[in-house]
Amino acid sequence: DEGVEATSSSLESNIATDDGVEATTILDEIDLSLLDQLGMDNSIHAEKDSKMPVKNIMVIDDRNQENKVEEEANHASSSLTKPNPQDMSTKLMIKEIAALGLPALGGCLVDPVMSLVDTACVGQISSLQLASLAPCTSIYQFLFFSFFFLCAATTTFVAANPPDAPGLEPSEVSRRLNFNEQIVSSASGLAVGLGLVAAGIIWTFPDQLLLLAGCVKGEMMSLGKSYLRIRALGLPSVFLLMVLQGASLGRQDAWTPLKIFAVAGIANLVGDMFLTLRCGWGVKGAAIATVASQGLAAAYYLYRVIRIRSPTHQTTKISEDGSAAFSSISTSTPTISGDGAAAASSKGVALVWRGLPSMGTVKSFMAVALTLMFRSVINAISYTLLTRTTAGMGTTALAAHLVTLQVFWMMSFVPEPVGLAAQSLIARDVKDRPWRVKKFLRVSYGLSTAAGCLMALLTGVALTTPMISKAIVADPSVRALLLVTAPFAMTAQLFCSLSCISDSACLGLRDIKHLPLSTTAATMALATGLLSVIRRGMGVEGVWMCLNIFLAVRSVGHIALSRRLKGLLFNFRGRKAVEHQILTSAI
Repeated sequence: DEGVEATSSSLESNIATDDGVEATTILDEIDLSLLDQLGMDNSIHAEKDSKMPVKNIMVIDDRNQENKVEEEANHASSSLTKPNPQDMSTKLMIKEIAALGLPALGGCLVDPVMSLVDTACVGQISSLQLASLAPCTSIYQFLFFSFFFLCAATTTFVAANPPDAPGLEPSEVSRRLNFNEQIVSSASGLAVGLGLVAAGIIWTFPDQLLLLAGCVKGEMMSLGKSYLRIRALGLPSVFLLMVLQGASLGRQDAWTPLKIFAVAGIANLVGDMFLTLRCGWGVKGAAIATVASQGLAAAYYLYRVIRIRSPTHQTTKISEDGSAAFSSISTSTPTISGDGAAAASSKGVALVWRGLPSMGTVKSFMAVALTLMFRSVINAISYTLLTRTTAGMGTTALAAHLVTLQVFWMMSFVPEPVGLAAQSLIARDVKDRPWRVKKFLRVSYGLSTAAGCLMALLTGVALTTPMISKAIVADPSVRALLLVTAPFAMTAQLFCSLSCISDSACLGLRDIKHLPLSTTAATMALATGLLSVIRRGMGVEGVWMCLNIFLAVRSVGHIALSRRLKGLLFNFRGRKAVEHQILTSAI
């Protein structure tokens, strides 16, 4: 009510008094006509308020509104801070995305750069060895996609519980720190276990997996089997790195994974050049260099996070039975001192054992993880279908497909940091600053689209420039096919950037129930297209045309099936209801 706001403004600007001063001492300074606007009898109002402290008069309306929001949103743990006009600045949002996204870019590029280095070194030896990498790369892409939920889910949960958010009580700071540490420690154990299981399956059934990926029996199968088994040794490290990177990104720290992955990339480059080219070990040397660099990165990352001193560990009051205080985060809210709360602002999550997670935490994590895993598996199957279809077209076509795919993947990871930053920052703002979500989402889409267009141009340059393509592959017949696949790889980059930012936005909004359906629809469209390619003999260019269809259907599926995303991006009938849900619901 404007009357209450005017009264509060007059009091705040003209009155300096202690909280205990009675209202009767300043009622003469208040224009009683303002109280008439409230529809109250002035004498009754003055009599009642004569026993009320000044502070209560000034903030009564704000308190009522905040309590109403808290009750509607069920935010018992933290109250929403007031909107700050500076927070809505487009320039500030771009800076936030850049501060997190640019360092994350290096981390995202390390793995595809490692694969591209493997491809380039092996490609200088023979087309046969290069072709033998294609089914192996397809298998490891399948594993990467299938288990990327470890990184995405960890990022989402940690980002949604920032312990350094403004206005938090010490008990809430402690609860969030404890929650994050429990999520990271449990996810790390799960990652190592899944890595060991996956490595065991690959070592036991390498021939069957290579046949499924389209590998031809003979020397190609023998070369691929060696590479596949050696790379399997690094899977526990890779999965653990996913969790630790997710924890860092959830705390808006992209520099730590960048530094670690950069060192690993340099080690892989040196190892590839020495073992593959100098020693002549071929695909075996490339696999050994990759596994060694991955193990080095995981070991140093572990060293870093174990050395982080947890504030809750130092200042929490433990119950008499010791571990009982941390047996369930839903029932335990240990207190934290001022020093501990200040330490909460430091980036990173300590890797400490906080006991087994509560059933509520497990259900929440698995609900996100299983949905993401299903989507990832379907995606991985789709890319495997692409490689398997190309494998039936001959060694030259398969080698050209592999080179195009490696360049495509390296370039497609450039828009990825925009998505990672959007996921982390949207998940944070939904809980503590929800009024920023709509504009932040639109800014993220704009940046991702611009990055996709730029990468499409660079993809075309890399595949069509003789000097660059010759550095990747020596066979001229393979380079000739690169000129055919280049236009389709360029358009796929744009669709890939839109699909990536849509994935990340839905993760940040925790609106992911539609992901399996949209991904399944895209895969069915891809499979139908590939059948046409085989029947009509369209060649490797037809395969890449199908990839465009797959990515386009995924992008459209997000907009069509996600009500929250559609409501925040476009003006449609239910937009206001969606915005109200974002503002008043603890997602």
